Amino acid sequence: MCTTPIRTLLVIITVALWSTAAMAATKPDLHGVTPIDSGLWAVATQGTIHIMGYNHSFAKNLQQCVKPGQKRQAVLPPGKGHCVQRETTAHGVMQWHMTCQAPAAQVNYDCIIKTAKHDFNVHCRIHNSNPASTTDYTARAHWLKAACQ
Repeated sequence: MCTTPIRTLLVIITVALWSTAAMAATKPDLHGVTPIDSGLWAVATQGTIHIMGYNHSFAKNLQQCVKPGQKRQAVLPPGKGHCVQRETTAHGVMQWHMTCQAPAAQVNYDCIIKTAKHDFNVHCRIHNSNPASTTDYTARAHWLKAACQ
């Protein structure tokens, strides 16, 4: 029981970092979403895990380096099972959904990603069927500088 919220939290942070890298592109258009500039980014994350009548809040500030031309990669949760993801974009806002099915559980991720060259915001809601839990997660980031150390 204790490992599920921790795993969920790690997947959430990974999704935020994935979204940072996903928006990094040298091409001017990424399916209607503004690409972010490469360089060093400050990312502030926060959220709440709701599980079995208990709410656990978390927050983390970190820095992430996005390299020029970094390729977008889907990040799938660890473990056995099958994940399907889809995304739609309209007016510069990406709606991202992923469903992962395992023998004893299903997890649904619903995220909204908004980007600008020097800012991005991610909001996700994650539903886990076993144990039943919901996680609300937000990441806000801003560009610090072009060089990463």
